[in-house]
Amino acid sequence: MRFGVIGCGPMARHHAAVIRGLDHQIDTVCTTGDSDRRRRFMDDFQVDRACDRVEDLLAMDRAAVEAVLVVTPWDRTADIAEQVLAAGVPSLIEKPPATSSRRLRDWLDRPTPLGERTLIGRNRRFYEFLPEVRQALRDETLLSVEGSFPDPLDGELSSSPAWVPTMRLLWRTSHPLDLLVHLLGDLHVERMYRSGPRDDGSFSAYNGLLVATDTDVPVHLQIHFDAPSRHRLALHFTDRIYELSPLETMTVYHGMDVADATREHPIRRYSPHVEISREADLTYKPGLRGQLEEFIATCVHGEPRGVGCTLADTERVTRLCEAIAGSD
Repeated sequence: MRFGVIGCGPMARHHAAVIRGLDHQIDTVCTTGDSDRRRRFMDDFQVDRACDRVEDLLAMDRAAVEAVLVVTPWDRTADIAEQVLAAGVPSLIEKPPATSSRRLRDWLDRPTPLGERTLIGRNRRFYEFLPEVRQALRDETLLSVEGSFPDPLDGELSSSPAWVPTMRLLWRTSHPLDLLVHLLGDLHVERMYRSGPRDDGSFSAYNGLLVATDTDVPVHLQIHFDAPSRHRLALHFTDRIYELSPLETMTVYHGMDVADATREHPIRRYSPHVEISREADLTYKPGLRGQLEEFIATCVHGEPRGVGCTLADTERVTRLCEAIAGSD
């Protein structure tokens, strides 16, 4: 296949490595003006053509550009995404495609809905061990879920223009929240404690209880930005715990190992027994290869596999972020 890529930053390079690694081509890169970074991108990924305007890319013959990848800064993505969606070209758009659920609903509610040939970049859905988690959800009884997501607040976020209070959640924490929605279905906020108010109207911490709408399974949520902690998603079944920590590693615990007290250590020690341990493939940025394969099958060949994140899915996650932030 021949792709057009809008953007040439670090994430675009991750996607380009997968495109080239799977023997596809990047026909055109589109950025605002020539730059050393664009020229390096073209050299590194054997791209022959560049353009400065999205309109020029979308006007190209479909034999030259069969699909479009949108990888642009978050505060510039929505207008570009709307152009690409309206053109009807198969598109893979990095999150967030828009910064409000209202705009996403507008796209979905049009007489001819936008996004029917589009997936949103949610690569964590494609970690190789996720089918085992989904199988456990079908076969076993889920009792509760824990989610701890201590995302960092780096300079890119703190200096960004057009700040909105939910952006910390949309830009950082929406990945694990999307994973929760993908695995459990719709979630609603039962109770939320928001701590550490900031000048922009957001908070440093969100602690509370989400509930899976279809099953009433509780999700104990802890989001502490910049906390000295680690990401952890734990699904508690009747006799097993499936833990993703970091999210790229799955550990299944079954049973307990007990070390009796000794003279040297006069305390009985309990530790969960590791039954299985799996790690996501690190050949490329984890999940991107499976996501590209799903995109081609779903949006180009019309053979959906049901794993990729649709525009409707991302509207649900954006709405959840707004509810957690208290801005819905």
